Amino acid sequence: MRILLFAASILAFLALASSSRGQDVAWQRTYDSAKQAFAEHRYPDADKAYQAALAQAEDFEPGDPRLSATLFGLGIDYYVERRYEEAEPLLLRVVELREARPTPDSDLVKALLQLAELYRATRHLTKAEGLYRKALTVSKDLPSAESVTTATIYLDLGLLYTEQDLVQDAETAYVHAISNFQNAEGTARTGLSFSNLNLAQIYEAQNKFSEAEPLYQQAIATFEQVSGGNSLNVATALDNYARLLKKMDRKAEALKAKKRADEIRRKSGS
Repeated sequence: MRILLFAASILAFLALASSSRGQDVAWQRTYDSAKQAFAEHRYPDADKAYQAALAQAEDFEPGDPRLSATLFGLGIDYYVERRYEEAEPLLLRVVELREARPTPDSDLVKALLQLAELYRATRHLTKAEGLYRKALTVSKDLPSAESVTTATIYLDLGLLYTEQDLVQDAETAYVHAISNFQNAEGTARTGLSFSNLNLAQIYEAQNKFSEAEPLYQQAIATFEQVSGGNSLNVATALDNYARLLKKMDRKAEALKAKKRADEIRRKSGS
């Protein structure tokens, strides 16, 4: 009898394992389909696929990271579609699930930042600031924390403060962002350009022209390095620099910068 019971338990285990593997494959297929639809901007298709993947993920063991990944994907999908009321509870749940894990990780930072962006979009600015600050704390505590993540959070904070005309707070945030972006590589250096550009605008508004000029120049140079000399980001930076030069009564240089910006836009068709 013992042998029969043992054999039966083996069969049950194998059946369970087979069912689990089938469930894993089904979820992965559905989840990948959702991601593909989202990448192709087929948002209604992404909605359906993410919802199907979520229904599958709800049956996983508690704490399975695939549940939070699915919730996050659907939350971003709703956010992009500006379905903020539907996105909020999903992202809140992601934060809750990630915070329940033994140690904080980069996925928690991503969830906090996305939820902060949602609150910023819906003008719940105090909530957004709190989440940015929380993400900053978690980011600094991560064993493998990258300066680019910290820099991006500071840039987001700077933009949030700029929207509220909190000039001193915005300036401090941009300075921190620039410092943390210094060692960034590749396309991440675009964040350095935007930080320089935004801080330059603050100094220009305060008539600190000598402090604004090198920041505009650095923004232009970095945009050129990352995106090429004919990118629209370069044109935007040149327009700002031209305005500063005009205020400094350097009209010939201002005209040259403006002419180059207009030429870039003409070539891009915008």
